[in-house]
Amino acid sequence: MNKPLRLFIAIELSQQIQQSLVDLIQQLSALSGQTVKWVEPNHLHLTLNFLGDTSPNQLPKLTASLTSVASTHTGFELSARGCGVFPNLNRPRVLWAGLSNPAELSQLQKDLEFQLMHLGFKGEGRPFSPHLTLGRVSDSANPETLKRVLLALQVQQKSDFGDVSVQKFTLFQSTLTPQGPIYTPLQRFSLLERA
Repeated sequence: MNKPLRLFIAIELSQQIQQSLVDLIQQLSALSGQTVKWVEPNHLHLTLNFLGDTSPNQLPKLTASLTSVASTHTGFELSARGCGVFPNLNRPRVLWAGLSNPAELSQLQKDLEFQLMHLGFKGEGRPFSPHLTLGRVSDSANPETLKRVLLALQVQQKSDFGDVSVQKFTLFQSTLTPQGPIYTPLQRFSLLERA
């Protein structure tokens, strides 16, 4: 029997954004101890759609659909700026860096979700909120330590982490291991070149 693949679709980041966020994570992790589980530098990306467990038999239809979506979208620019937390500062669970949300990004994400739902995948069920996850707050977080981390994060609210020229999106496989997830790019889908 074919083992399901845990899949997601994402936009990879520029070296500039990645390095800026790695610097920020290193700065914050010096304050956090075990309070926050930080994202590995090579795991930083913008998730467009999480597919979850997917039968390998679905891959041909899936990649055909993703190719079709890519062929109707033109490349665009994204900027990474500012920081915040989900759901809010009183109950922080996820620490993130913000992203601009140009119309092209929103439309690409909507079109992907529409195609995926036609293939039987569940929709997100909540509005798309582009962000880059930096870390997740531990269930056993020390309140004082967490307060220090959140104050340091708030200082970065107006920071500019760089830009990325989005020319493609990637289908990733996520393999869960005791050491953390391993992300493997399965296929990249090129967008149309801008005129």
